[in-house]
Amino acid sequence: MPSLIAWPPNWKNLRHATSVNGLCSRSTTAWRGEVKHLKNWVENRAEWMDQQYVVPPDFVTQPGVLAEDGLVKITPGPGRTFYTTDGTDPRLPGGARSKSAKTLSRARPEIRIESTTRIILRSLDGDEWSGAIDGMFVASEIPSLKISEVMYHPVSPLLPTGLDEDDFEFLELWNAGTAPVLMEGVRVSDAIEFTFGNHILQPGASLVLASNPQALKVLNPDMEASLFGPYDGQLSNGGEKIVLLDGAGRIIEQVQFDDEDGWPAEPDGEGASLERIAFAESDASSWRASVAAGGSPGTVIPSLCETCEYQGAECKHGASLIRCATWSAP
Repeated sequence: MPSLIAWPPNWKNLRHATSVNGLCSRSTTAWRGEVKHLKNWVENRAEWMDQQYVVPPDFVTQPGVLAEDGLVKITPGPGRTFYTTDGTDPRLPGGARSKSAKTLSRARPEIRIESTTRIILRSLDGDEWSGAIDGMFVASEIPSLKISEVMYHPVSPLLPTGLDEDDFEFLELWNAGTAPVLMEGVRVSDAIEFTFGNHILQPGASLVLASNPQALKVLNPDMEASLFGPYDGQLSNGGEKIVLLDGAGRIIEQVQFDDEDGWPAEPDGEGASLERIAFAESDASSWRASVAAGGSPGTVIPSLCETCEYQGAECKHGASLIRCATWSAP
């Protein structure tokens, strides 16, 4: 019967080896030689393949938290090195240079940035582009993002829709600071998992992270806030911890909500959400049940403070207030 195996030339001295209890009886020296031969071949082949492509630039300053001077140092590639700071590729589909791509100085190959920025690098040698090198650089100051609303136990749909109560879960995040926040790399963790892409959240603006964005939009067709999702996992109906992390993995804030021990009862399956009324702390006294059924995703309620007569975030009782704690429903 003819052999079905075409032995490689370098292995022909092994095909006559006999087997004893499943092991080759010949010395292992031949096997070591063949393994070394294959390793050398793979290394040489990989080196040859690398030589067929343009060498990309590289970061000397490693991605992560920015230094105080905001400088990102770079090793240029051959030819010209281009970079972007808006999250787009310096190379357009088809090979043209993007209008947002800037040329890196070879005399001083560094970029100065002042806030959280995603930098993408490429080299252009003649007509050939290198691969893209991508780095996320996070501002040293932790952004003023707040978890401002939690819908953790929605009411089940009354009519058969193919959806269940978990489809209507959501979180609302609010930029409580005075500067825009680049959300790219910001992550919600622990209870659920989600990492944001390239989005800028303006001061005073909010966004909504939904379990099922389409389902939530049907319930709130007039919602103007940016809508993100779906996320991985579901919020516990009995309460749990939600952690908000920046692009470097630092904790922005964390909230441990509950359905007892002084926490509002209505958000636990009775149609209301948890709305945050004070941001200095995140205990039960900092939250209330929403007035509106289904909550108020993406909307800062214009609550009237009975003491200072200012509304919402303008309340004089503290810059951390977005829904004044002394407000009462009309």
